[in-house]
This record gives sequence, C-alpha cells and structure tokens, in this order.
Amino acid sequence: MADIRAWGGAQHVFVSSLITDLQAERAAVRLAIQSVGAIPVMFESDLGAQDVPAERAYLDGVRQSGIYVGIFGPRYGVRLASGRSATHHELVEAERLGLRLCVFTSGFGDPGMDREQRDVVDGLRNLYTTSGYSSPDDLHDRLVQRLTDIAAEEILPWVRLGQLFVRARAITTSGETVAITSTIYDRSILAELKQMEDRRQVVPFASHLDAFDAQVQQVASSVTSAATTEVTVTLSRRQGQGSSSMPRMTMNGVSPDELVTRGLSDGMFGTTLLPQDRMMSLTRPVNPFEPLFGLGLPERSIRPLAQLLLTEFLIRNQHASAVEPVVLGPDHQGSRQLKLTWLPPRPYVNSPASTPIAIAGPLRGL
Repeated sequence: MADIRAWGGAQHVFVSSLITDLQAERAAVRLAIQSVGAIPVMFESDLGAQDVPAERAYLDGVRQSGIYVGIFGPRYGVRLASGRSATHHELVEAERLGLRLCVFTSGFGDPGMDREQRDVVDGLRNLYTTSGYSSPDDLHDRLVQRLTDIAAEEILPWVRLGQLFVRARAITTSGETVAITSTIYDRSILAELKQMEDRRQVVPFASHLDAFDAQVQQVASSVTSAATTEVTVTLSRRQGQGSSSMPRMTMNGVSPDELVTRGLSDGMFGTTLLPQDRMMSLTRPVNPFEPLFGLGLPERSIRPLAQLLLTEFLIRNQHASAVEPVVLGPDHQGSRQLKLTWLPPRPYVNSPASTPIAIAGPLRGL
C-alpha cells in the first residue's frame, strides 16, 4: 500500500458528473481518490472562485489531470452553446488527451434516462470497460480497486525478454546497459533466464517505452521466500533494430507512415487497404497482438500487454518515436474496439514535429 500511495501522490484525478444530482457519489469518489494518496480535482471545491469562464475552468481541470473519473446518471445535463453538456465536454477532452478513464454508470436500464445520455453511455460501453454501482459505498470500493489496478500497471510494468513476459519492479538504464528487477514466482521462468545467461543470448527486449535487441549479460538472483525469487537481469543493447516488416520508404506514391497504417489496419481489422501489385510485395498485413491470442489472460493483463506489443512493433521497426496508451474496449461477442495513436519519427533532426497518427476499429481474437 505504501507504493500505491507514493504513486498516488503524483496523480491528479478529475471527477466528472452532474454535481446536484450525484452529491453523495461525488463525496464517496473524493474519499476513494484520497485513500490511495491521489489528488481529487472537483469543480465545486477545487476549480471554483476563478475569474475565468466556468467552461474554461473545468476543461483546465481535465488538462491538469492524468486520470478521469466519470459518473453518468440518467440525466444528460444542460447543453452549452457548443451543443454538448459540460460533462460530455469533459469526457471528450479526457479522451482527446489520452487520460486513463474510470467510468461508472447508474440507471442505464432506466427507461427514463435521457436519450442523449443513453447515446453517450452506449458509446462508452462499446469502447471502455464501464461499471455500474449499487450505492455510494459500492462506488467508493469499485473506484479504489480500479485506481489500485492502474497503480499496479504503472508501478510494475510488463517487459518482454525473448519469449518471456514478466512484470518489472524496476527498469534501470545506464548508457547501453539495462537492468530489469523482477519478483519471479515460477521456477521454470527462472530456469529459462539462467539459460539465457549461460548462452549469452541475444533476445528481443521491449518495455512500454522502448524496444531493441539485447544480449543477456548477467542474471543475479536472491531467494526472498520459499515461493519467490528476486531477479535482476542485466542486458547490453545491441546496435541496430532489426529489419522492418514494412520498410520506411515511399512506394508507388504511398508514404511510409501510410503503409504502416494500412498494414496494421489490414492485419488487425481485416481491411484490404494495402496495394496488391507486385511492387508492394515487401509490405504485408501486421497484427502485433497475435502472441496474446488464445491465452485466456485476465482482463487486467490484456491492455498493458497489448501496449507492450504495439510499442515493440512500432519502435523496434522505427515506425514511431513514441506510442500513446492503447484504448482497448471490453469483449463484445469476440470483438473489442481498439484505438491506437503513435508519433512517427522525424525524418531529420531539424524537421518539424510529426503529426500523431491514429487508427481505430474492431479487433477479434483478443
């Protein structure tokens, strides 16, 4: 819990809902956010009494936050001049900025729910895992669990070492050397790591931020209990990122970024956007998530592992300089709504900043 509270101390959590309708829920949410050490951002207590328009104040609150909590009851709220309600504006801004979303709904099956609110909630349920709640106390407990899960993802990020996926307690980089510290529960994983050390293997390495080939230099371990072993794997980065499945060159007038976009869309969503002529034979559909198919992973593991594999594909093949968090919806009859955003690399050091690329569609098999 100390690690979670330390994480929470750096988190601003924006709370979005109709204030007058959901006062008890907002009080419960405030307590939940504070219980993990995070800072609630709420219009009535944190954003009021400013000499700026209310619309600007609440959107500024979203922009200073890293996590968004939305509570959607039966009423949509008053439309502003833009045609959207304040809470709808906050949701759209949180999505635009890529905030982590915690979405709770009340009265979804109520025939008295406003049509506009039903449309918003329908869209949310299609793209995100939403949760109902039975009382303010239940909402409190559900939010504490959700924030704890987000903290665990960020405190213990997944990494890939060859064919192994492990959660890292720490990733330390010094020059061309990377050290990954992890708590291992499965002795077969420890044995495989030791084999990598004995053979001085060169293996693919990937984290949520980077991906490259690395040689295993050392595997140091200490037994912390009868069930766990603390392991630090030291890697040295190998020069070169490996060959790209879709080379960064313009082909038949199609830019390299467009080739990447089309290849991912064809591989993940089943489209047919890649040109079929012989000159384009070096390109092919790509689905970075195939290693996860059929594994039956728990929901809390799927999104961070999907993030890891996407980052590995885009950065390892020099298609991206940075990858935004994956937006991956819940499973609906074998399909999930997926949205990916990444920043292409600059062609030259003094080139203007690249424009982010985003694609979205239904993903099957995960």
